[in-house]
Amino acid sequence: MYQDQNSRASVTCNYCTAGTEFTSTTTSCEACTNGRYQTQSSTASVYCSSCSAGQKATQPTTSCSNCVQGECSSGVIFFFYYMYFTMAFCRFHSSHICFFFFFFLLLVIYLSFTLPPTDAGMFQELSAAIEYKCKYCAAGTEYTDINTACDDCTNGRYQTHNSRASVSCGSCTVRKYAPDKSSGCGLCQTGKYQETNAAVEYTCKFCAAGFSYYSKRYACVGCDTGKYQDENSAPSVVCKFCSSGTAFSTKSTPCADCLAGHFQEQSNQPSVTCTTCAAGKEFTATTTACSTCIDGKYQDQSTAASVICLTCDAGTFTTAKEVSCTR
Repeated sequence: MYQDQNSRASVTCNYCTAGTEFTSTTTSCEACTNGRYQTQSSTASVYCSSCSAGQKATQPTTSCSNCVQGECSSGVIFFFYYMYFTMAFCRFHSSHICFFFFFFLLLVIYLSFTLPPTDAGMFQELSAAIEYKCKYCAAGTEYTDINTACDDCTNGRYQTHNSRASVSCGSCTVRKYAPDKSSGCGLCQTGKYQETNAAVEYTCKFCAAGFSYYSKRYACVGCDTGKYQDENSAPSVVCKFCSSGTAFSTKSTPCADCLAGHFQEQSNQPSVTCTTCAAGKEFTATTTACSTCIDGKYQDQSTAASVICLTCDAGTFTTAKEVSCTR
């Protein structure tokens, strides 16, 4: 008990009141703060206490209660409001109109006792509470139970609310993605895709090398034989034929330039390769077919690079453009 006066007659010692705690016999009691409470008003040497995990004190003078226990379910509160309104309405309207109101009253009665308590789906994870309330999960997290902090949404899942009970992380469906754990779903950007019914990343995807873009909702399609696509981070990619002057390597790598003196003249054919000029023809460029030797000249090689047509020396002749000179 305490008595904090020095200049007053007939003083008496006092107990601390509810919501305060004892400090010394000569000073007045101090208020409980930061989620602590004290419920006694006639007990000596009282001290403020803290609620454990899963509980809260609504004010400094009340003891702890579970986070799931509200004073009244939100449905019951709605029930009484509806009853009052229905009775007032029927005083001034015909009975057949009131019939419909009472029909819905049956539904209201059901909802009244099935809707969760006002405190349900909230938590208090500290072993010594520091607030006079239980907490909602923050955006980007989901509810687990009254005793533990909310878990983060991960792997493409999201939760956007900061003041809703019993929240859980959601997943984006095909064509959509959440940019982060606290933002809702949006459509994939042009040329990117998300093919699952429950997205597992915070982004839509580009097609990998070797694959061609199809649509926002479907996975990319592998390149046909002899075509390639070498990008990993480009939108709306398509598989291509090698251009003239190049040769096919793999579906996921760019075509290779022809070696010096070799050619490949096609731009719309699969699995093209560079080659040397056949006998009777001479090399012109890596991107064009070899030219046939003119009359009187020959070229007798089939595996040599950069070949040219030749003229026979004096006293020799050739019988064909593919045959070397003879005497």
